[in-house]
Amino acid sequence: MTTPLWFEEQELAYLKGTNLFSNDTPSEQTSIGLQRGLYREQWELGIMELKNAGELVADFTWELFLWAQTIFSSRSFTSDLFTSKVGTSSFPVLYPMLDIFNHNLGTKVSWKFHSGDFSLCLEEKVEQGEQIFNNYSPKGNEDLLMGFGFCIPDNPYDQVAVRLGQISPDVHRQLHQSIPTHWQSETWEPKESVFHLRATSQSTPDNSNTYRVPNLTCLRGIPPELAKSVYIIMLEHSKTAVSSNEVPDEKEIWAGTIDVLLHQMEATLMGITRWNGELPDLPSTARGRAALLYRTGQVKILEGIISELKAFMDPLRAGEISIQDLFK
Repeated sequence: MTTPLWFEEQELAYLKGTNLFSNDTPSEQTSIGLQRGLYREQWELGIMELKNAGELVADFTWELFLWAQTIFSSRSFTSDLFTSKVGTSSFPVLYPMLDIFNHNLGTKVSWKFHSGDFSLCLEEKVEQGEQIFNNYSPKGNEDLLMGFGFCIPDNPYDQVAVRLGQISPDVHRQLHQSIPTHWQSETWEPKESVFHLRATSQSTPDNSNTYRVPNLTCLRGIPPELAKSVYIIMLEHSKTAVSSNEVPDEKEIWAGTIDVLLHQMEATLMGITRWNGELPDLPSTARGRAALLYRTGQVKILEGIISELKAFMDPLRAGEISIQDLFK
């Protein structure tokens, strides 16, 4: 078993400070802890049902359940692929044999369904003796590590999850009205405060027509929903901080938004790198190597974004250029 729920303490060390295993969060509230808690709750409910049915439960251990759950979750397909999505909830389905193929992002395959049959069809030639791959669809290393127990070097779909802190109901109402595709709930929902950063090398500054986010190179990798959310928060705070005739203009608020984003990215990076001195030597296990690969990818994405944000803000902070000139 290679997912983080099976990691030894030395292997977990490589995840310190990351979204999966933040040391500033109680262990049960980290991504790993929440997943473990969910599985544990399912196991306890199952044990209760068995006891109510008069069955012996000594052999149905937590370790055995976790093994079965890991096998099932890492090999199942979603029912959405072959059932009507109207009025039904999706559920996992196992297709024996079709779950044996490893993932390769560049593999060209098609999945075909007919009367309950599932066919995986190759769309390119495979030489005799070569491995046949499946394609699990584009996934970042965090999803791959948690779901399947491996990571991809230089994964072009890798991303970093960041969160906004809880805000006042009035500000949330503005976010809900301005960005309804992201802030869908009428009241605060923690899951809606999560945004995913992409590597600057995999992004282009093409935000000008999305939520009126400036078309700036430094915002590559920043989701337009995140940039606009911070802008709205800054705007609402500025209205309460000064009199109406002193409200900063749009360019000033965007400069402040970029400054806030820079501080947030630096804090996120520091949250990871401050544990570097406590990491074990180079990992000797596949799980440890996957964890280090995930960690390295998170740092690389953050460093790239921070570099471009600093390149924008440093001349402004030094007084070498004006806000008006920056946004020409």
